[in-house]
Amino acid sequence: MAPNTTPSSGNASPTASVLDAPLVSAAHPTAARRPLDAITVQSENTIYTDEHITSKFLNRGADVVVQEGGQYVIKPTVTPFEFRTQRNVPKTGYVISRFYTSWWR
Repeated sequence: MAPNTTPSSGNASPTASVLDAPLVSAAHPTAARRPLDAITVQSENTIYTDEHITSKFLNRGADVVVQEGGQYVIKPTVTPFEFRTQRNVPKTGYVISRFYTSWWR
């Protein structure tokens, strides 16, 4: 049997595959910029200021201890967390280090 020499993407169907089509959009639609106050969380654990958003969270878990005889003792645990994020997103930039510029020469 002679080898198949026709170019193929591996798709056995006669119609073109969606994977063979070129990409239409360079960015995902959800990556679009939104207004600053487009989303707010209404919770007693979330505080908004002009500079930050602060949120409190209780992580609930358990400590498990195996005693002699195979008995399990489970003790519930609660660990409080506080998260803070800036409301304004800094611009990203391109930084060239002196080390890299001298190294590439």
